[in-house]
Parts: sequence; C-alpha cells; structure tokens
Amino acid sequence: MTILKNNAAIFIKCFAAVMIFATFLASCKKDKEVTTSTSITGKWTGTFGAPDAIEDPIGFNIKPNGVLETLDYAGVKNGEGTWQLNGATFTAHFIMGIPGPLTFSYIGTVETPVKMSGAYGFNNSQTNGGFWQVGKQP
Repeated sequence: MTILKNNAAIFIKCFAAVMIFATFLASCKKDKEVTTSTSITGKWTGTFGAPDAIEDPIGFNIKPNGVLETLDYAGVKNGEGTWQLNGATFTAHFIMGIPGPLTFSYIGTVETPVKMSGAYGFNNSQTNGGFWQVGKQP
C-alpha cells in the first residue's frame, strides 16, 4: 500500500511538472504579426535604383481600395496607380508623369509593419529595373 501511495505521489508530481513546463512553453510562443491592407495604408518613403547606380528617392501614398499615389522627394504627388497585398506580398503598378510618363511595376515583401522592400521594373515587368525599399512615415 505504501508503494502504491508513493507511486501516486510521484505520478502527481510528474504530471504537475509537465503541466508547468507546457504552460511555460505556451507562454513563450510569439504570435506572428499579421499584415493587412489597412495596416499598410499611409505614406511611405525610401529609395529605388538599379544595381550599381545612385539611388533615387521614392514615396508612396498607399490609400484604401487599391489606390496608390507616388510622391516626389518633397512629398508632392507625381504619379498614380494601383496596389494589392496578398499575404505579405505587395505589388503596385503606376505611371509617373514627371519627367515621364514612365510606367513602373513593383513587387516586394512587407517585412515589418513599417518596412517594405523588393524589386521593380518597367511597364509590366517587376524585375527588369532594380530594387527598392521604403519605410512607413508616422
């Protein structure tokens, strides 16, 4: 009988230790931040450029419903187009009128809620131009 009580006590202690360990592991798990269309709306500024070339400033005003305005270095609208977000993949297609008109296509990744980067191209190609990176403005 004593052996049975001792085994029961050991079992209860082991079970309690396992439950505490499982609770600890569950509390350490970090939820992945979800990017939504509404979380990327707003003004973004950064640079774009071809490999081995001087980077130029770029700015986006990402508006709801897939509307995109491009902004010059002073924040003045200089083009417009559309954008989409599929998971963390951002795509945009727009025409800049100054000095233009030039048509661009962008593809990239929303890396954090305040940082995106990717590749761009001319007309319908998203990769025959170079690379871009932008940060969300407060």
